[in-house]
Amino acid sequence: MPGTSKVTRTTSYSVTTTSSSDSKAATASTSDSYQMDLKIQAGTSSADGGSGTVAQASGDATAIGEETSATADVTAWARSDDISSEAYVSTHMTSASGTTGGGTAYAGTTAYSDITGDADYGFSLDFNESGSTKTSTTSSAYSSSLAQDYAFDIKDVYAGSDFAAADEDADQPDAPSAETDPVLPQSASDLDSGDCGCGDGDLDGNIALADIDAWAMGDNSLVEVDASLTAIEDQFSGVTVVTFIGLA
Repeated sequence: MPGTSKVTRTTSYSVTTTSSSDSKAATASTSDSYQMDLKIQAGTSSADGGSGTVAQASGDATAIGEETSATADVTAWARSDDISSEAYVSTHMTSASGTTGGGTAYAGTTAYSDITGDADYGFSLDFNESGSTKTSTTSSAYSSSLAQDYAFDIKDVYAGSDFAAADEDADQPDAPSAETDPVLPQSASDLDSGDCGCGDGDLDGNIALADIDAWAMGDNSLVEVDASLTAIEDQFSGVTVVTFIGLA
């Protein structure tokens, strides 16, 4: 992960295409463009100092035109106990725009995720995709950005174990165990169906949406979420999200 991982395996892939037609046989000039970038990293942390975990997920989506859409889908969580710590952040930003009458549509997105802290295993993915089409009478554009990070750190596999108690329980197989499974916080997706009907049919109007799920479980935890959503009729849609999680 950026700034914290010693990457051992990296994969990158990029595609860019452009085309245009302006022949006499064509009814209207047309231009198309498409770009895709993918980067995957996997590695381990170079330190083992038990410094805690800090996770960030942020993004921005902007669409300018008569009919626009900007959406954010952010997930961020972290947990820590005496045995191990784990964190995951994901930011998915999308935008789309369409205009008629000779105007130019614009759609742009950025996505960022990062996990800072010691980790025995780590994974990072960055994906960006954009495209546009323009004729003499219409213009459309779209953009999508995805950033994901995952980190897992093993602290002490024997933490909390009591071999003497284990031997005593072995002599009494019917004795109930004093240990119970931890109660995990319920996901926001389980509490809310999330069905707003916004995805049915073609894009119509100017829409700004955000779906954010963030939580932290452990001693000295912190969760902070800031979001800004703006929609202006026949002009603009925009979403900006910043999420921060800390575990000491």
